[in-house]
Amino acid sequence: MKKSIQLLLATALLFLTSSVLTPQQTHAQKMSKGDNYLNVGAGFGAYGIPIMLSYENAITDNISLGVQLNYAMKSDINYKYSYMIGGIRGAYHFNNVGPENLDLYLGLMLGYNYARSEWIGTGSAPVASNYSGLAYGAFAGVRYFFNPKIGIFGEVGYSIGWITAGVTFRF
Repeated sequence: MKKSIQLLLATALLFLTSSVLTPQQTHAQKMSKGDNYLNVGAGFGAYGIPIMLSYENAITDNISLGVQLNYAMKSDINYKYSYMIGGIRGAYHFNNVGPENLDLYLGLMLGYNYARSEWIGTGSAPVASNYSGLAYGAFAGVRYFFNPKIGIFGEVGYSIGWITAGVTFRF
């Protein structure tokens, strides 16, 4: 798991470094209908360090719809816990606030949650426990674009992670 996070951060750093050092002819623009976004990030939450992958499509100049997948794992002395949430997300983007390369938004997520606990302690194993059901979340976020295609994002809210940050790609 640590190697995955390190690889994710190294990749994000490589993309960010190359985009900042490459001269650009145009400035980033506010979100507009038809824009697509891919967000890859990691964060902090009750379930360890969650990893997030999301895709959004701007269906209007201010509203985006998409999908989101989160995964987190943590362990204690006796158990290893795994959490996964997949669902749809929608956000309202405040295009009239801030500079052109800044995207402020609020959103909701509705999906499906799967949680699993695995005995790793000594002695006889108790009954394994799994849970699945409806998952929901709310978030506030910001994206900052270094150029029209690549930027960084941060989100706070209620989901598998309370705070998430990473790299965002617009295409």
